[in-house]
Amino acid sequence: MCEEMLPRDDFNRHGRHKDGLQHACRRCVNKAAREKRQSPDHVPYYQAYKRRTGHPAKRQQAYRRTWKYGLRPCDLTIMRIRQMDLCAICKRSEPNMNIDHCHQTGKVRALLCGPCNRGIGQFKDDVERVRSAVTYLEQHA
Repeated sequence: MCEEMLPRDDFNRHGRHKDGLQHACRRCVNKAAREKRQSPDHVPYYQAYKRRTGHPAKRQQAYRRTWKYGLRPCDLTIMRIRQMDLCAICKRSEPNMNIDHCHQTGKVRALLCGPCNRGIGQFKDDVERVRSAVTYLEQHA
């Protein structure tokens, strides 16, 4: 700290201190922060937080899967292994597979790629519509 006599405007506010100000001036606080960032063993706060807690978005996805489908992370891993990381319909691999489920019962069926999952959704999970579409495509191929 510089220990100079400076005006109150050169200090940041601090609600817990008696006078309501930080004990070091802004210039000294910035200098200390810069030195800390430049030290070889410095880990940015957000990286340290991610190491401690795991990535927040991934935790949220896992929670949503458990809440919506009743799938634990290990259940999803088992499904991926059984399907060899391939879409159950087109047999292509995609990094982010969708969990296909029956909208009436909520039962999980399989993992699908995005296009196949959207295609089934467009047919409203109706087998007769899908059969009609196959017949149509065969007639007009």
